[in-house]
Amino acid sequence: MKQIGILLLLVSCTSCATIFNGKTQDIKLILLSEADVVMNGDTLQPNSRGVVKVNVERTWLDTSFALISDSNRVEYKLESNLGGAYYFNWLTPYFAGFIVDWTRDVRYNYPGRVYVDINEDQPTLHRYSPWQRKGDVNLRVSLPYYTQYQWQVEDYGSANGRGFIGISAGVEYFYTDNQFASFNILSQTSYPYLLPLVPLDRGVTANLNTISFTNNHQVGVWSLGYGVSFVQKEFVQRISNGIDPWFGGFTTESTNYDCLGLIGQGHLRLFRTLHAGLIFQPTFVRLGSADAFRMEHNLTFDILWRIPIYEGRRY
Repeated sequence: MKQIGILLLLVSCTSCATIFNGKTQDIKLILLSEADVVMNGDTLQPNSRGVVKVNVERTWLDTSFALISDSNRVEYKLESNLGGAYYFNWLTPYFAGFIVDWTRDVRYNYPGRVYVDINEDQPTLHRYSPWQRKGDVNLRVSLPYYTQYQWQVEDYGSANGRGFIGISAGVEYFYTDNQFASFNILSQTSYPYLLPLVPLDRGVTANLNTISFTNNHQVGVWSLGYGVSFVQKEFVQRISNGIDPWFGGFTTESTNYDCLGLIGQGHLRLFRTLHAGLIFQPTFVRLGSADAFRMEHNLTFDILWRIPIYEGRRY
C-alpha cells in the first residue's frame, strides 16, 4: 500500500504536458505547388503526395523554414504557442501541473499541419487546404440537429412538426478537383427538446433512417449536392395513461413505411473541417402501399465535419 501511495503521489505531482507531449514534435508541411523545403540547413524533397515531414524540438522560440524553387525562395515562420495539454493542468491537484510545466519546454506546440504555396504573393501558412483535389477522400460525420417535417400518415392524416437530434456518417470521393460523390447513412428523430433528458408520455415523434447517394459540387467554401435516397419512416403516437412517464406511463402506436425520394444539400465551410448547412429530403414513392405516390418532406439543419482520410498530391 505504501508503494501504491507513493506512485499516486508522483503521478499527481506531474503535469499533463509532461505526460502527453514529448520533447520533440512532428510537423507535416503540405506543398500546394512544386518546391523543396529548407529547414535547419537541410534541403528536403516532398514525397509522392507533396508532403514533407519534419521533427522539431519543442521550445518557446519560433522556428522557420523556406521553400525554394529554381527561381524563388520564400521564408516562413512557425510560431510557438502553449499547447492544449498545458491547459489540462487545471485538472491536477492544487493546479500543481502548471508549476511543473512552467519550467519545461514540453508545454509548447507548433502547428502540426500546414499548407504552403511558394507562388503566393505573401507567404501564408494555411491550416487547411484552400481546395480539394481529384482523389481526395473525406469521412463525413454530422449532427442533423433540427428538422421540420410534413408527412401524410395513414389513419392520422397530415402530420406537421419539428424537433431535434440525429446523427449521420458517410464517405465522399473527389472524382474531379471540384466534384465529389458521397454515400451517407442518417438517423434522426423529432424529439421536442434540445437535449433528450425528459421522457415523453404524450404527443408524436417522426423518426427516419436514410441511405443516400449524392453528386456534389465544391464551389469555393460552398458544397452543393443532389441525389437519391431510400428512407425508412416511423410515426409514433404516445398516449398517456396517467402514470409517471419515468415508469412507462404511456402506450404507443406506430406507423412504419419505406419510401424512395430525392435529396438536396448545401453546406458552408466555417473552419478547417467544420461545416453547417441544410438537407432537403422529399419522398414521392411509398413502397408496399396501395396509395404509392405521396409527397412528403424533411428539411434539416445540419452540422457537418468533413475529415480528410486521404489527400492526393496538391499540384
